[in-house]
Amino acid sequence: MNIKLDKDLIPVTIYTDLPVKIQGFVHVIKSARLSDMLKSTFTKSEFIPITDCSITDLKTGKTSKVDFILLNRNHIVIIYENKG
Repeated sequence: MNIKLDKDLIPVTIYTDLPVKIQGFVHVIKSARLSDMLKSTFTKSEFIPITDCSITDLKTGKTSKVDFILLNRNHIVIIYENKG
C-alpha cells in the first residue's frame, strides 16, 4: 500500500555539534509547522530527512552540496526556518 501525502517544503538552517551548518529543506505535511514535524518524527525515528543540502564544515569553511541526507536529531544544536 502506497499512500502519498501532500507536503510543503520548509527551508531550514541547522547547526550541529559536529560542528557543521546545514541548509536545506525538510518536508512537512501540508500546512504543518516545523515544530509539528519535529514532534511527530521524534517518536518515529531518530533521523530527519533533509533535501537539497548545503553542508558547511564550521572549522574549515568547506561547503559540500548533496541531494539528500538523514540527520540524527541528537546532533542538532539549533534549527530554524529560513523566512523570506
